Amino acid sequence: MTHELKLKSIASNMTELCIGSTSILFSYDTPVAGWDDKGAFRTLKHYSATTTKHINKYLGGKDIGREISPVAILNIINRKGVYTPEVMS
Repeated sequence: MTHELKLKSIASNMTELCIGSTSILFSYDTPVAGWDDKGAFRTLKHYSATTTKHINKYLGGKDIGREISPVAILNIINRKGVYTPEVMS
């Protein structure tokens, strides 16, 4: 299945990758939050205060989004057929 990819700079060090109806927030170079067919999600791993601010700004609050592992976020990207280890290394 082919999905349209869109890359959009949201703010300094915040980038959104849209893959069809799924969106992924990258803080710096790390995928940390997004929206999929189940709703909002955020990483359960703490990276930094700045990344936490990026996530909260993107999702619209600190209590929005189910917490999932960084691997689960990569799996969401992978299910869309765009993840390769070289991209995320």
